[in-house]
Amino acid sequence: MAVEETNISSIMKIDEEKQKLLIGYMIKKLNKIFPIDDNNRLMVIFFLISGLDLINSLDELSDERKCEIIDSIYEHQLHPKNDSDLNAGKFGFTCHRSAVGRSEYKYDYCNISLTYCALTSLIILGDTLDRVNRQAIIRGIRLHQQKDGRFVQSLIEEESDIRVIYCAAAICYILQDWSSINRDTMIDHIKSCQSYENAFGQTIDAEAHAGSTYCAIASLKLMDQLNEVYDQRKRQTIVEWCLNRQVSGFQGRPQKDPDTCYSFWVGASLTMLNSFQFIDDQLHSEFLSTTFDNDTGGFGKFPDTSPDVLHTYFGLAALSLRVLNQISTEIYVQSIYPALNISQRAYKHLCSIHTKWNTLLSNEKLENL
Repeated sequence: MAVEETNISSIMKIDEEKQKLLIGYMIKKLNKIFPIDDNNRLMVIFFLISGLDLINSLDELSDERKCEIIDSIYEHQLHPKNDSDLNAGKFGFTCHRSAVGRSEYKYDYCNISLTYCALTSLIILGDTLDRVNRQAIIRGIRLHQQKDGRFVQSLIEEESDIRVIYCAAAICYILQDWSSINRDTMIDHIKSCQSYENAFGQTIDAEAHAGSTYCAIASLKLMDQLNEVYDQRKRQTIVEWCLNRQVSGFQGRPQKDPDTCYSFWVGASLTMLNSFQFIDDQLHSEFLSTTFDNDTGGFGKFPDTSPDVLHTYFGLAALSLRVLNQISTEIYVQSIYPALNISQRAYKHLCSIHTKWNTLLSNEKLENL
């Protein structure tokens, strides 16, 4: 009986006390990053805004504060001067706020990952995306795609791996426009990143990795091609690799220690493959409880390590997968939409934006008849 009580008490749940700690931790970090120019500013804002959303605490920010954050995100957007500039490929969201919505900064180029972070943050904050230059972003993505289907992070950078493919897929899904990219070569490149281990590496011939596997599965899911590209037998081999990553929490690769962030990367992949129910949830939850800081709030990378923004977010995202898969009924955590890595609430808002765009498009077609 004592063992059962110990196990129950070690199950990781967000109660009112932990929620208050997390709110304080994330708002403090948000206030620190908000006024400064930092190359990772948009990414950190995403982690903090989405984290608050997952614990149903976005309203801890006043409407005025939300508007300030939305406006500051738009300050990162690069616009073309005119239609002839649309094919330059540099337009979207950049790491610098010096853009301030203008086009005079000829040495600034958009960044695919930061464009994903900007768009998802705007959606989470309830923005309508009316100020997003959809046409410029979509045309620009075309120039970021290489002949072999992969994407570069920026036109002035050579960084290119499956993470950028995922961000490009997410952007096209959010903006509801796949017209500028070659999905066939994109899918072929994703398939070529699958290793002999049956999971996916960051690049061709790279070691299989949990984060890369999530990017591959989520990209195919967003393209509605997961079941078309991999039949049930092949999907099962990916599931087996993912399930074998559990040692208490989840590791990113074989022979590595479990890490908080992989609870999401592996858990989300298993969710999209309809296999989350096969994990040992007791062990998983106990591991997450050891990486949570009960003094300051937040999750660390490993047990008894200091919390950071990235692992705090992915710890919450992992807990939200338990809610989504009906393993947990926590009232302080809402479920996530794993393919886009945003809450189900934010995803529903995105769907309402898509409905509006589709209605406007239909009306335009009727007017042109």
